[in-house]
Amino acid sequence: MIKTGTNAIFHSDSLSLLERLPDQSVALVYFDPPWNIQSWHNSPNFKYSKDGENEYIGLVAKNVQQIHRILTEQGSLFVHWSLTSTIDIRLIINQAFGDQPRYEITLVRKSRHITSKGSPKIDNEILIVYNKSSQPIYNPIFRPLSPDEKSRYNLSDPHGQFLLVDLTFPFDRPNAQFAWRGFRPPTKRSWRFSQDKMDALEKEDRIYFSTKGGLPRMKQYLSDNAGIELGTTWDDIPTLIKSDERTIISGQKPIALLKRIIELASNPGDQVLDPFMGSGTTLVSAYQLGRNWWGVESSKETQQIALQRLESTCNLSSGKDYSFISENDVLSQPVIYSNYQDILASVHEIAKLQNEVKTLTKYIVDLKKLMDIPDNASDDQVEGVINLMEQWISSSISKVSLNEYITVVCSWLTNWESLEKESQIFLPQAEMIFDGIVNSQTEDYSPFIIQYCRALENELLSKLFVVYTENVLKRMSEMDSIIKNELNDSKTGQFAKKLQKRDIDYTLGQMSFILTLLEINGKTLQRSPLLMDFRDFIFGYFEERVLDQQYLKQIEAINEDFRRKAAHPYILNKEAAQLCREQVRKCLNELILNYR
Repeated sequence: MIKTGTNAIFHSDSLSLLERLPDQSVALVYFDPPWNIQSWHNSPNFKYSKDGENEYIGLVAKNVQQIHRILTEQGSLFVHWSLTSTIDIRLIINQAFGDQPRYEITLVRKSRHITSKGSPKIDNEILIVYNKSSQPIYNPIFRPLSPDEKSRYNLSDPHGQFLLVDLTFPFDRPNAQFAWRGFRPPTKRSWRFSQDKMDALEKEDRIYFSTKGGLPRMKQYLSDNAGIELGTTWDDIPTLIKSDERTIISGQKPIALLKRIIELASNPGDQVLDPFMGSGTTLVSAYQLGRNWWGVESSKETQQIALQRLESTCNLSSGKDYSFISENDVLSQPVIYSNYQDILASVHEIAKLQNEVKTLTKYIVDLKKLMDIPDNASDDQVEGVINLMEQWISSSISKVSLNEYITVVCSWLTNWESLEKESQIFLPQAEMIFDGIVNSQTEDYSPFIIQYCRALENELLSKLFVVYTENVLKRMSEMDSIIKNELNDSKTGQFAKKLQKRDIDYTLGQMSFILTLLEINGKTLQRSPLLMDFRDFIFGYFEERVLDQQYLKQIEAINEDFRRKAAHPYILNKEAAQLCREQVRKCLNELILNYR
């Protein structure tokens, strides 16, 4: 194991060092390898051969597998890449991390260069972001309000500048249409806050009563606005490197960019690693932000420039303020980990995955024959078979990047980026399973139906039930009595029990049943404070159309006509699969379109 201080430069190729670093030792990796075969050929990190592209893919795959190992559970990998590259690096990294990127950031590179090749030039770069777990370090960064945005705060009082915002919103919520200070919301509108909250705002002098009449409004102060959170398009970082930080190293990145990445995905005292440090921009940025840093470089000339830069910019010297580890010192240490998984370098190898579908389909058909589930089987029996089928699908179908099928999903889906991460796996796999069943000439399409319904279930669960459960937990003091009063109710009791146990493990059947109870004229809804609260909460996240009668019936039909029937021994044919596909697509798009 490499023994070094928290700050160090390593004279080594990246892979040799990564193999010797301890598990979970780094919180953030900035990964900026050569973007194409030619620049790779000229890089001392790699040795060129006739099979250049495949060798490049193999070396990148090994690097990112090691990076996944050394990242902490809250760690992140930022891959700096260009769309001009002939290689889609996502295909490689997805397999090492077992998942799609968490998000991608577009770096707008402004240039006066004009191309005349008949198509727009690709001048933007991207940051592809992967996380070790579902709870990474994330420190949101805000940009200041623009002058136009600030000008809206055109009123003032002793507390500062403010603008007025509506205290009502356009939802028909009977329990939020109370009289307050002689005012009531207009028809089909409700107060935004509870009566206690309104009273508290008034005491804080946050309510504005107009002398000309009309509803009171709330004061929103300029001092309360932290700014606008940065999205995934960064167009405010200059393309040209400032003269006081410019070196002779080509491909040098601006300090402003690296500082933003480091602030976003690490905390003071965390370890930051740059396996291709070049001129040392990552190291300078990490030092200035109070992070610890490791940099790796195999070129002595480039390395010397980084050393000089650390001294001139940060007043740091080797041996005193950080360690310098020679190539011999690195190689003399034992390798900690050198077992690598094989990767699929080409989407053409998807044919191999289709063989998995054939085997999976046969297993599921055989299973259903053995189980012989009757038409009147209990919910527990049906769910047991479905769960087993889902387990077989997960274990049989490789979680690799299926770009061909992601493209299919994107062709009908409103917004791919809004999908939950698991759904970004389930949907392309479902499309691949469909093709596999077609090619194998199997008549039973239940594996496809299970996987398609699974994607819908995952979206509903994450976007509705998870966020509501989390909200209830924050309000348990006011919700505890409501939940307890409904524990023994024949219809809402199961929902109340899950909330009481903080259980978010719903099935599509359970969610479908609860959603159907939310119909506006339903007697159960009118007598259930829990359902009313659930319905009111959903309105804060979705448009009312998500809870209209037609949408609720679609969810119920998908569960009864397709998902439940997939567990039975009789055949669900291609026609049924097509109908399921149409209905799930429609419901998913409705869900995404109305999500706030």
